[in-house]
Amino acid sequence: MRFSVHIPTAAAGLAHPVPFASLDDILRIADAAESLGYDGVWGNYHVTTQAYVRERWPEPPDYFDTLIVLAAIATRTTRLELGTALLLPTMYLLPVLAKQVATLDVLSGGRFRFGVGVGAYREEFDAVWPDRSAANRGRWLDEALDGLRALFTERRTSFTGEYVRFEGVDSFPRPLQDPLPIYVGGHNLRAIERAANVGHGWLPGWQPHAELRRRIEYLRAQLQAAGRPTDAVEVAPQLSVTIAATDAEAERRYSESGLVQHRQSLAYTGRDPRDQVQAHLLGSPSTIRDRVADLQSIGVDHCCALWFSTTTVEEMLDQMEWFARDVIKGRGG
Repeated sequence: MRFSVHIPTAAAGLAHPVPFASLDDILRIADAAESLGYDGVWGNYHVTTQAYVRERWPEPPDYFDTLIVLAAIATRTTRLELGTALLLPTMYLLPVLAKQVATLDVLSGGRFRFGVGVGAYREEFDAVWPDRSAANRGRWLDEALDGLRALFTERRTSFTGEYVRFEGVDSFPRPLQDPLPIYVGGHNLRAIERAANVGHGWLPGWQPHAELRRRIEYLRAQLQAAGRPTDAVEVAPQLSVTIAATDAEAERRYSESGLVQHRQSLAYTGRDPRDQVQAHLLGSPSTIRDRVADLQSIGVDHCCALWFSTTTVEEMLDQMEWFARDVIKGRGG
């Protein structure tokens, strides 16, 4: 099992208070992740503030550009994987995104992991593309992934789709990794099919373990149908962590965090909120180790981009150290 940390590139107001982390704080978190033995750091991505965040906080949060932050982290670390969880190709002019991603992979020595999705908040897409409010973001993402793969492999590239169009583009340098690892985010079956067809990882949000087991089984079946090995896609759900001396204390702290409101704001959360307690890594070290073992038994490979539900950066660093010592090392690595 692998473990990586979510860095709060665009998390203030969502998971944490406003303000939360400065750029210097984010670099400190990345340094700590490397020294504590985590496998990677993954940053989320937002362009503009969500409606419910505007209502809840009087000041707007800072949403830092994820790729620029990861580039800064690349220059001061040597081992960490650097991932996006998630970045939205539909927000970009595609040849520009291809250039940025390839440059970051070269700069990091091939440590970049490209997590992509359609985005949790339709309102954000509509703010950026007000004249494309009827666009099907899933089809747009599919075209973007096809276009990116062409830009990464062809000498001179042209692409004509419903949403993505460019002509005669030379896109160099190439990513150092061939192919560049793509992690597909999303919970629905179409996202799983997309991961099975073109992905190297599947990066969903939280789900009850029974539901996650069924989705993993579906992913394996889709991989087999696509003629790929059934272990070709890393199962890497994004979960939350609150570690405490007792389960009750951890659950109380999680329930008071911004993550609960964030997840209630998302379209996919028609689930019973009480399921979150069992699905996430909440509790004493021994309880969390048991939940990690359960996740591993149903086919999870990577507890990816772990969100530590804290109100200060210092508390986050303390939680990261406690989790690394008593969960990761406590279970034998």
